[in-house]
Amino acid sequence: QQRQYQPRIEFRQQGYDYRALPFEWMQNASTPYKVSYFGNVLQSGNVLFESACGKGFNLLLTLEILHQHTGLTNLTIYGNDYLPGSVQMAHRLFQQEQQPWYQVGQICPGDSSNLTNLVPDNVFDFAYTGFIEPFLDPLNLLGPNVHMNVTQMEQLIAHYCQAEEGT
Repeated sequence: QQRQYQPRIEFRQQGYDYRALPFEWMQNASTPYKVSYFGNVLQSGNVLFESACGKGFNLLLTLEILHQHTGLTNLTIYGNDYLPGSVQMAHRLFQQEQQPWYQVGQICPGDSSNLTNLVPDNVFDFAYTGFIEPFLDPLNLLGPNVHMNVTQMEQLIAHYCQAEEGT
Protein backbone atom coordinates (compact mmCIF):
# COMPACT_ATOMS: atom_id res chain seq x y z
CA GLN A 1 0.00 0.00 0.00
CA GLN A 2 1.40 3.39 -1.01
CA ARG A 3 1.63 6.06 1.62
CA GLN A 4 -0.24 9.24 0.80
CA TYR A 5 1.92 12.36 0.63
CA GLN A 6 1.44 14.70 3.57
CA PRO A 7 2.77 18.24 3.16
CA ARG A 8 5.19 19.42 5.84
CA ILE A 9 3.57 21.19 8.78
CA GLU A 10 5.25 24.60 8.97
CA PHE A 11 4.55 25.65 12.53
CA ARG A 12 7.56 27.28 14.17
CA GLN A 13 6.75 30.81 12.97
CA GLN A 14 2.97 30.44 12.94
CA GLY A 15 0.63 31.15 15.80
CA TYR A 16 -1.28 28.58 17.77
CA ASP A 17 -3.93 28.63 20.49
CA TYR A 18 -6.54 31.35 20.74
CA ARG A 19 -3.99 34.18 20.99
CA ALA A 20 -2.15 33.06 17.84
CA LEU A 21 1.28 33.50 19.42
CA PRO A 22 4.12 31.92 17.40
CA PHE A 23 5.53 28.57 18.54
CA GLU A 24 9.05 29.92 19.05
CA TRP A 25 7.78 32.93 21.04
CA MET A 26 5.75 30.59 23.28
CA GLN A 27 8.76 28.31 23.67
CA ASN A 28 11.01 31.18 24.75
CA ALA A 29 8.38 32.62 27.08
CA SER A 30 7.62 29.30 28.79
CA THR A 31 11.19 28.00 29.10
CA PRO A 32 11.91 29.41 32.60
CA TYR A 33 8.66 28.01 33.99
CA LYS A 34 8.95 24.59 32.38
CA VAL A 35 12.61 24.17 33.30
CA SER A 36 11.89 25.16 36.91
CA TYR A 37 8.70 23.22 37.50
CA PHE A 38 8.78 20.35 35.02
CA GLY A 39 12.54 19.85 34.87
CA ASN A 40 12.76 19.87 38.65
CA VAL A 41 10.46 16.83 38.89
CA LEU A 42 11.06 14.79 35.74
CA GLN A 43 13.85 12.33 35.02
CA SER A 44 15.03 10.64 31.85
CA GLY A 45 12.83 7.67 31.06
CA ASN A 46 9.66 9.26 32.49
CA VAL A 47 6.22 9.07 30.93
CA LEU A 48 4.30 12.35 30.36
CA PHE A 49 0.61 12.91 29.69
CA GLU A 50 -0.88 16.15 28.40
CA SER A 51 -4.62 16.40 28.72
CA ALA A 52 -6.32 18.53 26.06
CA CYS A 53 -3.12 18.48 24.00
CA GLY A 54 -4.77 19.90 20.89
CA LYS A 55 -2.60 19.57 17.81
CA GLY A 56 0.43 18.67 19.94
CA PHE A 57 2.28 21.98 19.72
CA ASN A 58 2.53 22.56 23.48
CA LEU A 59 3.57 18.96 24.05
CA LEU A 60 6.33 19.24 21.44
CA LEU A 61 7.36 22.63 22.82
CA THR A 62 7.62 21.10 26.31
CA LEU A 63 9.67 18.14 25.08
CA GLU A 64 12.11 20.39 23.25
CA ILE A 65 12.55 22.66 26.28
CA LEU A 66 13.14 19.72 28.62
CA HIS A 67 15.66 18.10 26.29
CA GLN A 68 17.55 21.29 25.42
CA HIS A 69 17.67 22.80 28.92
CA THR A 70 17.75 19.79 31.25
CA GLY A 71 19.19 17.05 29.03
CA LEU A 72 16.23 14.70 29.59
CA THR A 73 16.06 11.78 27.18
CA ASN A 74 14.02 8.64 26.63
CA LEU A 75 10.75 10.41 27.45
CA THR A 76 7.48 8.80 26.39
CA ILE A 77 4.49 11.00 25.70
CA TYR A 78 0.77 10.46 25.75
CA GLY A 79 -2.07 12.87 25.20
CA ASN A 80 -5.72 13.35 24.41
CA ASP A 81 -7.93 15.96 22.85
CA TYR A 82 -11.66 16.35 22.37
CA LEU A 83 -11.37 17.09 18.65
CA PRO A 84 -10.44 14.12 16.44
CA GLY A 85 -8.98 16.51 13.83
CA SER A 86 -6.56 17.88 16.43
CA VAL A 87 -5.53 14.35 17.37
CA GLN A 88 -4.85 13.56 13.70
CA MET A 89 -2.75 16.73 13.38
CA ALA A 90 -0.80 15.79 16.52
CA HIS A 91 0.00 12.40 15.00
CA ARG A 92 1.27 14.11 11.84
CA LEU A 93 3.29 16.62 13.86
CA PHE A 94 5.06 13.98 15.95
CA GLN A 95 5.73 11.81 12.92
CA GLN A 96 7.30 14.81 11.18
CA GLU A 97 9.29 16.02 14.20
CA GLN A 98 10.37 12.56 15.40
CA GLN A 99 13.53 12.61 17.55
CA PRO A 100 15.57 9.80 19.13
CA TRP A 101 15.21 11.23 22.65
CA TYR A 102 11.45 10.73 22.93
CA GLN A 103 8.82 8.20 21.92
CA VAL A 104 5.15 8.73 21.24
CA GLY A 105 2.98 6.37 23.25
CA GLN A 106 -0.56 7.24 22.22
CA ILE A 107 -2.50 10.41 21.44
CA CYS A 108 -6.21 9.73 21.30
CA PRO A 109 -9.57 11.47 21.15
CA GLY A 110 -11.20 11.99 24.53
CA ASP A 111 -13.00 14.49 26.72
CA SER A 112 -10.61 16.05 29.24
CA SER A 113 -13.47 16.84 31.59
CA ASN A 114 -13.93 13.09 32.13
CA LEU A 115 -10.80 10.97 31.81
CA THR A 116 -12.13 8.12 33.97
CA ASN A 117 -12.34 5.51 31.22
CA LEU A 118 -9.58 7.00 29.08
CA VAL A 119 -6.60 7.25 31.42
CA PRO A 120 -5.65 4.39 33.74
CA ASP A 121 -4.33 5.09 37.25
CA ASN A 122 -0.61 5.11 38.08
CA VAL A 123 0.68 5.01 34.52
CA PHE A 124 2.21 8.46 34.09
CA ASP A 125 5.05 10.10 35.97
CA PHE A 126 3.80 13.58 35.11
CA ALA A 127 0.40 14.78 33.88
CA TYR A 128 -0.56 18.33 32.97
CA THR A 129 -2.61 20.42 30.62
CA GLY A 130 -1.20 23.27 28.60
CA PHE A 131 -4.31 25.12 27.64
CA ILE A 132 -8.03 24.65 27.55
CA GLU A 133 -9.86 27.40 25.74
CA PRO A 134 -12.05 29.19 28.27
CA PHE A 135 -15.82 29.08 28.34
CA LEU A 136 -16.53 32.73 27.71
CA ASP A 137 -20.09 32.98 29.03
CA PRO A 138 -20.98 29.64 30.62
CA LEU A 139 -24.04 31.06 32.40
CA ASN A 140 -25.22 32.87 29.26
CA LEU A 141 -25.29 36.19 31.13
CA LEU A 142 -24.70 38.17 27.95
CA GLY A 143 -27.65 36.56 26.18
CA PRO A 144 -27.95 34.09 23.32
CA ASN A 145 -27.16 36.57 20.55
CA VAL A 146 -23.87 37.91 21.92
CA HIS A 147 -20.84 36.21 20.39
CA MET A 148 -17.37 37.31 21.52
CA ASN A 149 -13.91 35.93 21.07
CA VAL A 150 -11.50 35.63 23.99
CA THR A 151 -9.81 38.98 23.34
CA GLN A 152 -13.14 40.81 23.24
CA MET A 153 -14.23 39.12 26.48
CA GLU A 154 -10.93 40.08 28.16
CA GLN A 155 -11.49 43.71 27.11
CA LEU A 156 -15.06 43.66 28.43
CA ILE A 157 -13.93 42.24 31.77
CA ALA A 158 -11.11 44.80 32.00
CA HIS A 159 -13.64 47.57 31.28
CA TYR A 160 -15.95 46.33 34.06
CA CYS A 161 -13.06 45.96 36.48
CA GLN A 162 -11.92 49.54 35.84
CA ALA A 163 -15.41 51.02 36.15
CA GLU A 164 -16.08 53.02 39.28
CA GLU A 165 -18.88 51.97 41.56
CA GLY A 166 -22.22 53.30 40.36
CA THR A 167 -21.18 53.84 36.71
